[in-house]
Amino acid sequence: MDPKLQSVCRLAADAAMNGAMVHGIRSTGASTAALVAVASGGIDIYWDAGPYAWDVCAGIVIVQESGGFFTGSAEDFEKGDTPMGDIMMNRRYCCIRAIAPTTNESCLEKQKRLIGDLYKIVTPWTNDTMVKK
Repeated sequence: MDPKLQSVCRLAADAAMNGAMVHGIRSTGASTAALVAVASGGIDIYWDAGPYAWDVCAGIVIVQESGGFFTGSAEDFEKGDTPMGDIMMNRRYCCIRAIAPTTNESCLEKQKRLIGDLYKIVTPWTNDTMVKK
């Protein structure tokens, strides 16, 4: 089965099947539209691979200005210091909307924890036009 489809199945599966039990999965058809939806709170997390830098740059700025957090692939996320140019060239993206802090976690800590949880569930995928990792 295709790695992207496997990931979507795991995201939608219930906990008994080691799934994440997400409430909904959307595909807006355009990266920038999805990123603007994240920035406005209409979508919680955007995760994708393949869009070129020009497909996501404006949306990333909007997400970051709204208090959202943006990162690249799981490897980029784990490293934590991958230059933005490298993330753009690798064409693997994940961002999360602004989240209110709690008494135990700051916004950023909470955002990073949730993205870390996502990356534990999904399988990275690539295509022939992408830089192989």
